[in-house]
Amino acid sequence: MLQDINLSDGFANPRQWVKYALGIDAAPGGNNLIDGVRPIDADRPAVRVPGALTRYRCAAEFVNPAQIGPGIFEDRDAAIFLDVDRLPPDGIDAARRYAARGGTILLAPGPAADAARFNETFASISPARIMPPPSGKLDPDVYENPVLEKADNLVLMELESPEHGNIGTSRFYRHFRVEPGDVAEGADVLFSLTGGSPLCLYRPIGRGGCLLWTAGLGMDWQSMVVHPAYPVFFARMLNLAADRRRFPRNIQPGQPIIAEVDAAECAIVEPGGAKVAVHASGQAGTHVVRYDHTDAPGVYLLLTNPDDSTQGLRYVVRDDRRESDYRPLDPDGLRTLERLMGSRLCRSEQQLAAAVGQDYPGRQLMPHAAAMLLGLLLVEAGLARRWFA
Repeated sequence: MLQDINLSDGFANPRQWVKYALGIDAAPGGNNLIDGVRPIDADRPAVRVPGALTRYRCAAEFVNPAQIGPGIFEDRDAAIFLDVDRLPPDGIDAARRYAARGGTILLAPGPAADAARFNETFASISPARIMPPPSGKLDPDVYENPVLEKADNLVLMELESPEHGNIGTSRFYRHFRVEPGDVAEGADVLFSLTGGSPLCLYRPIGRGGCLLWTAGLGMDWQSMVVHPAYPVFFARMLNLAADRRRFPRNIQPGQPIIAEVDAAECAIVEPGGAKVAVHASGQAGTHVVRYDHTDAPGVYLLLTNPDDSTQGLRYVVRDDRRESDYRPLDPDGLRTLERLMGSRLCRSEQQLAAAVGQDYPGRQLMPHAAAMLLGLLLVEAGLARRWFA
């Protein structure tokens, strides 16, 4: 998490709300940015993100943006920018490369961010350009509510359910404005406000992407920080971010799973859900596990700790298509196949007739052939009538 030095204590600092949402260092007070890069809870480097469907452990570091270097995002699944509107020259390049390799960035400008500087700094990765919110004092009786725009996304729909806080009941009193023409090409609006302005946008960048949250992550502009949807939002976002950076290992049906592990006793979770105990053989101080029963296609999960089903190595066994290829023939593949065969391929008789008609330069002979055939039939009938009368 990146944030400019902020000496505010307790809930006046948006960092405190994020720490509560992630279950990290919940005691108010303290400033973890003075020492630059420092892990939170050094005695407990990893804590579990709240949520019933959590699959990953979360460890957080708070970093001053001025200290960003080329390797700052190494081995990080997500990067959250709290009220950040400027980066050093190589910082934005590092962020863009990080997203392209599969990382997830959350830009959350708030009251401490300047819209013009933000647009200048993050133009290459931000899903949209932002404009300053209306000036003046907040009115507690004037607010907007979030509205889900991506109704086909089951993860986002979960945030609207009552058991997860119903994000639609949270109130937003101020936000950075986004005009329709300022949304980057390819970006999607995930949540809007009832007034029509986007609240959360997503822009894919390579294998990863960048999220823009236009209302800040503290209590200054919204009440979502006190709703159950707030920690659920972070839990789901971090789960998806971590999963995006986990490369599946693809193997052919029947090909064994071979991996070097730390423990002697492991387990394999088969595609049907059955768990099979696997013993790893020790050799030269290491343990190697081998599993040969991979005939069924699907996902196989190798658990290095049989009692912890949230951590493991994923192996994907594809369908065996060595004799039959069920994939549709795309236009590029069709042209390549026609070039290799030296002739055109047609999907129907009508297409074949149209292709022949286009390629044949002369006149059509079918009417002439029909007339000749009719004439011959008439001559045959006349001769037969004369000879056999």
